[in-house]
Amino acid sequence: MFIRFVLLIPRPRCEVFEFFSQASNLERITPPFLRFRIKTPEPIEMRVGSLIDYALRIHGVPVLWRTEIVEWEPPFWFVDRQLKGPDRLWHHTNAFTEEEGGTLTVDQVRYEVPLGPLGDVVHKLFVRKDVTAIFRYRNAEIPRLLSSVQAISFRAQGWVWAKWANLSWRSTIFVARRRLPCGIVVYFVNHAFRPRPLLFDHRPRAGRGSY
Repeated sequence: MFIRFVLLIPRPRCEVFEFFSQASNLERITPPFLRFRIKTPEPIEMRVGSLIDYALRIHGVPVLWRTEIVEWEPPFWFVDRQLKGPDRLWHHTNAFTEEEGGTLTVDQVRYEVPLGPLGDVVHKLFVRKDVTAIFRYRNAEIPRLLSSVQAISFRAQGWVWAKWANLSWRSTIFVARRRLPCGIVVYFVNHAFRPRPLLFDHRPRAGRGSY
């Protein structure tokens, strides 16, 4: 079986890829009905050979799932495959292409359902609908999550003003900085009151120097 979903996101490719490269974001873009949780301790280094364990429920049945990153070419594509889980085969390619207006993301999945002829019946009744629902949910959530992150200004003392999900606060935060290949500086923020990795991009303004 093969399924393909395409989404245009109005953000730079390196920023979109960075969002996908954070394994914790997978929980945020997976439908709640799967009760999807990452079991591998974080932070997870994404590279060829990385293994990630998950727990989820499929129509109420608990399932353990393990995937391996088999290709990793930032910021162009990466590929994961199932090592353990409900499918006989799961091979998922995530590709990112710069287009006018943003980044075109392409999800291509090759998968096979076990149980032979019975599996074909299960696929027609449930599996294809479930897989389609999962990627439709992803394609609705990803632009919303990326667009909801607003710019923040940093002060030397480590105090910030920020807004997230209509919640305003002023507090000390932990900031990890990373410069992406395209030159954007990305900050991963963890606020003590509501721990959550957030993605902010900061482009230095002309005449004000850089951080």
